[in-house]
Amino acid sequence: MATKKQIWEEVHNICTEGKVSKVVIEKLEKVLSPGKGGQRVDVDAITRKDEEGNITHIQCRLSNVWLPASLKYFTKDTNSKIVGTDGAPLYTISRQAQKIKKDTAKVYAASKEAITNDLLDGKIVSADAKAQLEVLKVEPDYSSVAE
Repeated sequence: MATKKQIWEEVHNICTEGKVSKVVIEKLEKVLSPGKGGQRVDVDAITRKDEEGNITHIQCRLSNVWLPASLKYFTKDTNSKIVGTDGAPLYTISRQAQKIKKDTAKVYAASKEAITNDLLDGKIVSADAKAQLEVLKVEPDYSSVAE
């Protein structure tokens, strides 16, 4: 399987041969051109530091709650630039928020399956199934995330 970069190079070569209009080339460049990898995070905006400059708290990216920068609250992330009080690089989503997100996804999947089964069994009509599925599309509630 070709990588995105290989596909981009092949498409770019075809386009530059003059067989494709400039409008199409511009659209393809937007979609296929290689971007800069990695997520950009403003470390100072999502961390609190002590007098020595050590990170003491991290703002959870999902819940926006400030939590101590330790492995008790955050998982280890070898690619992170945010080093907690344990000396480990930390992921910017708290353990609590990760669990809430995972649990919400499980409930959604099980509910969706139940609605689909009810529809297939003739217990509900299509319009009711659609309405029930719309109700399920709720954002996870991160209000319980706390220190």
